[in-house]
This record gives sequence, C-alpha cells and structure tokens, in this order.
Amino acid sequence: VTLRENMLAQKVSFVLLLVLCLQFLMYFTQHAGRGEVRAVGSRPWDVVGVVIFNFAFCVTVPSWLNEKRRRVSAKKTIWASCLTSAVGYCAVGWLGGLAFACASDNVLTELTAAEAPVTVRMGGGLFAFFIIGLGVPVFCVLMRYNLVAGGVSELWSVAVGGVGPWMLSWLFYRGHGILVVLAWSGLILNAGIDFIAPMLLVLKTAESDRDRKRAAALLAVVSCLVLIGLGLKMYQGLGNLDPVMDIMDRR
Repeated sequence: VTLRENMLAQKVSFVLLLVLCLQFLMYFTQHAGRGEVRAVGSRPWDVVGVVIFNFAFCVTVPSWLNEKRRRVSAKKTIWASCLTSAVGYCAVGWLGGLAFACASDNVLTELTAAEAPVTVRMGGGLFAFFIIGLGVPVFCVLMRYNLVAGGVSELWSVAVGGVGPWMLSWLFYRGHGILVVLAWSGLILNAGIDFIAPMLLVLKTAESDRDRKRAAALLAVVSCLVLIGLGLKMYQGLGNLDPVMDIMDRR
C-alpha cells in the first residue's frame, strides 16, 4: 500500500477537516463568554510537548517527497501547511477556551456531549472517525515506507509501523493518559527526531552559510523550548508547582 493508493481517503479527510473545523469555530463563537483564556493555564508543563507533537510531521516528508509530482514545490507546500495549521490550532484553542468554562483534555468530549446541538455532536463523531481515524492508516503507511527504505524487513516494518501502535494506543485513549503521552513523547521523541536531528544534519552537510545559520537558529529555539518543557515537567513531578497553580486557579 502506498500514499497514492490512499489518495481518496486523504482527500475526503481533508475536505471534511475544513468543513468540520468551520462548524466548530462557528459553534465556539456563538457560545463565547462561558470560559476565559489566560496567558498561563493550569498545566503549562504539558504545552511545549503537545505543541512540538502537533508539528512533528517531519517523519512523513521523505515518503511524500518520493511520491509527489515534480511540479509541486516542497518548500511552498510545507510552509503553507505549517502556517495554516498554526492559525487553525490558535483559532480552535482560543475560541474553544472561550466557549467552555471547564474543558477536558480532549475537546471532542465537549463537542459530542449531550449539551451540544445534534449537528455539532454529529460533526464531532465524523471528526473522530474520518479525520483521526482515516489519518491513522496513512501514518501507518508512512512509517512502514520509511522503515523499509531504511533497510528493515517488510514483516518488521508492518509490525512496528502498523500493528504495534494499534496494540498500544488503546491503553491511553481514555482520561488524562493520552495528554501525558503526547507531552513526554513531544519533548523527548518528536523534538529529537523531527527537529534537533535534522538541524544537526543540516549543520553538518549544508554548503551555504545562510542554511547553516537558519539551522543553528532553529536548533537553538527548539532546544530552549525542550529544556523549558523538561524543566517544567520535572518541577511538576516534584510537586513544587501545585501551590502556584492553585493560586492561579483561585484568581
């Protein structure tokens, strides 16, 4: 199975993503005022890892480059995707925070709750199945593709890239577990594999000073964010942040 053979599922998922996001944003706007969005939330130690995780698409780029049409500009496509995603994340996060007085880790919980209109609940269900659900097989294909290209056997590539995630993910899909996984995996795995390692490779192989300076700047920014995130997580683990967060919550 290749990316081209999954094009129909990807197109359907993309169109529904746009339509459903617009529906959710309209719903958030209509109910704005129930909650508030503070500069620093009650769990700042989870933010850095989740943000890095949300932009950890670098592992998909090699497979996409191998199958994209030659006339498609890789630079324009990646920049457009990053900027659009950033705006979408900010809009959904900010307006969603204003719409709910106390939102859970997964906003789909509120969108599919009995208090939400029927159309919004249907949209939440469609989002879970067509956007998240159809995205999983695509990533399985990408992971298998990368593993095979790296010299791993077809059997182990399918097991590690496809079967393994399905067998383990069900353990974390309820409650606060998935946020913990995203926060730590974003800080440790995704930051290292998707950002730090590629920038180190660019620093080693780049022929122009301009590319090396860009790589060094991005490497410095990501490294600072990771250190801040790890520091907050360690501080939270020691329990030192709990009194501070209680004071902020009372305010």
